[in-house]
Amino acid sequence: MSDLKKSVLDTIKKEDVKPKPKWWFAVMHSIVWVGAGISVIVGSIATAVVFHEIFGTDWMVVERLEHDGIPGFLLVLPYLWFGALGITLLAAYYLYRHTENGYKKGPVGILIGTVVISVVLGSVLYERQVPERVKDVMVEHLPPFAEFEMQRQEVFMAPERGVLVGVITDVQGDKLMVVNDIREREWSVDIAEARYGDDLIQVDKEVVCLGEKEGDFGFVAAEVRPMRERVLKRLIDFRKKVERNVKPPM
Repeated sequence: MSDLKKSVLDTIKKEDVKPKPKWWFAVMHSIVWVGAGISVIVGSIATAVVFHEIFGTDWMVVERLEHDGIPGFLLVLPYLWFGALGITLLAAYYLYRHTENGYKKGPVGILIGTVVISVVLGSVLYERQVPERVKDVMVEHLPPFAEFEMQRQEVFMAPERGVLVGVITDVQGDKLMVVNDIREREWSVDIAEARYGDDLIQVDKEVVCLGEKEGDFGFVAAEVRPMRERVLKRLIDFRKKVERNVKPPM
């Protein structure tokens, strides 16, 4: 018997080390697999939301949003969801490595496999419009996320650069409409010469107006587009809820 084996046996006898029962390993094995599965599912949802944010953004509008030398696209990228995706991918990798056969796989292979699964499942969730429902729930029940989303949408509030985003509250013929922005400021928008699609100029429609600011709260639109992501009314409702819950200073 080698010295190493003898040392190990002596340690076991001295410290009265007893083997763990099989059920303990079975439970731990199940927990690891469940954790890895949850990480992949959350990663797939994050992937779906990233797709939703990228494909649901009007990039022609984003071109106008450059601010202080920062390109518009850098202001609207979904960094929060990129971060969530990265964390869940690393968690899935770590947990899979601790499965029964996970140690046999190389790290690159595990990460590639996790990314592929997340992209495939994320594409399915995106097609089924799951990201919209996820964001609805988060805006409704997670105030910090609603605040974050409100700040993100306010990036699109750039009337001085020719972009006005808001909800139509009144339509006066085919020449003028009233738009409330996310800060609940009321704008008079001249649409006499504007281009827009059929059935777009209606009360409660969320729109993007491209044109020029005129005066304090006037806007001459050259084009009116539908909002690709209908979130403004929910965020306005959230702002009202926050303001109702703010206690006045003593």
